[in-house]
Amino acid sequence: MKELSCKVIIEMLKAGLEKARELSVPESIAIVDEGGNLRGFIKEEGGKIANITLAISKAWTAIALKRPTDQLMSIVEPGGFAYGINISEPRILPVGGGFPITKDGINFLGGIGGSAGSVEQDVEICLAALQVGGFMTKFPKYTYGKIKK
Repeated sequence: MKELSCKVIIEMLKAGLEKARELSVPESIAIVDEGGNLRGFIKEEGGKIANITLAISKAWTAIALKRPTDQLMSIVEPGGFAYGINISEPRILPVGGGFPITKDGINFLGGIGGSAGSVEQDVEICLAALQVGGFMTKFPKYTYGKIKK
């Protein structure tokens, strides 16, 4: 698979929305392609409009940096090796709830981001979507640009 198909994107959005409803969260879910272009999006009724941009930014961040967004705060804070990157590139959102879309951790097809619940809920919703698409749901930790074992 070189590109996310519309069928897979729709299945992922449905699975994420189902998990969000189970958690009673009016989630916004965004899926971007390998270039960060929006390919799929849904906002549950009652969701806040601020969550639209946040979900898209999490998805963009995940594919742009090829790692889950919850692994970024320590590297963008003062003293981190990428300190200030989120200021020079405002689409970078170092908050949990965004994941790269990959089957093997080497070839990346895009990113997914969710926003509306707690970080834990956003993560759970995105992981449900990744699982239904057959994508990775466990990611190695990164430190200073290298995989931490």
